[in-house]
Amino acid sequence: MKAAFPALFLMIHCIPLMGQNGSADAFAHALNLIQKGQSASAVEILRPLADMESQASPKRARIQTMLGFAYKQGGQYALARQCYERALTNLGKTAASDPDRATILDYFGSLETDTGNTSSAESLFLQALEIDKRLMDHERLTTLYTHLAGLEIEKRQFKEAQRHLDLAMREQQQAGKSQTELLADLYVTKGWLANENNHHHEAIDDYSQALAFCEKSYGEHHPLVGWSYLLLGRAQGESGDLSEGLEAMGKGLSILKNTVGTNDVRYLIGEMAYSKLLDRSGRHGEAQRLSAEAEHSLPEAFKAHCRDCSTSVWSLRFH
Repeated sequence: MKAAFPALFLMIHCIPLMGQNGSADAFAHALNLIQKGQSASAVEILRPLADMESQASPKRARIQTMLGFAYKQGGQYALARQCYERALTNLGKTAASDPDRATILDYFGSLETDTGNTSSAESLFLQALEIDKRLMDHERLTTLYTHLAGLEIEKRQFKEAQRHLDLAMREQQQAGKSQTELLADLYVTKGWLANENNHHHEAIDDYSQALAFCEKSYGEHHPLVGWSYLLLGRAQGESGDLSEGLEAMGKGLSILKNTVGTNDVRYLIGEMAYSKLLDRSGRHGEAQRLSAEAEHSLPEAFKAHCRDCSTSVWSLRFH
């Protein structure tokens, strides 16, 4: 779920800067496709735009950034990395480009997080943080502190993760009315930390908030909504409420089935988590069957999700 929300922020900030022309309309359409999870279609629109020699460097950098995001969404991580590197080069070194630079560094850091390069991810997030502190961009700072908290949870440095989340909450309060995508990312990370600390009721509250924000942003039938139901259901199950947990996880799997399909990594990881809860509820045969099916399909699903990865993508594991 990490790094799934920033696309809308770039759309909000960058479309006015793209100008009112055909390329701006195409850019906006591609962003809409990305929001819907249709990365392949977005790539077909963005790739020729990024190759247009007449495009001014800042505009080209924004297009390359979103092309990188679309490649990442489609599991083509090496191509995504190339796009982010080119976007940074196209921006140049002027201070006027610092807002775009911070955004690209954040996107790049999220890519490195998903490919398991946590040291590189932290360096990129901290570079973006330095810029956004200077710009006093409270929404962007909320996002960056949230991402840094996620890295600390990965490293099981829970006190440091809580410190970053406290800073994220402070920045969000200073931002005032924030985008719901930002709040979803913040609350899902709070829920993750609470769950790791075995504070399951707190995790349920946080995941419920994240789910509400996801539904408000994307509607009821979106992969992020399905994933949010899975996270909520697991926390409910770990708090002892097996029936509520199974219901939520079942709904999450149904949404993922209808949006990304049963061969998608997210569906299969969710199915494995669901099977564990089924086993705890006494439905051992069904649990064993689902777990075996998911384990059999996961290797090929990971290959399809990350064709160009040179590092582990197990940062996508259920948490």
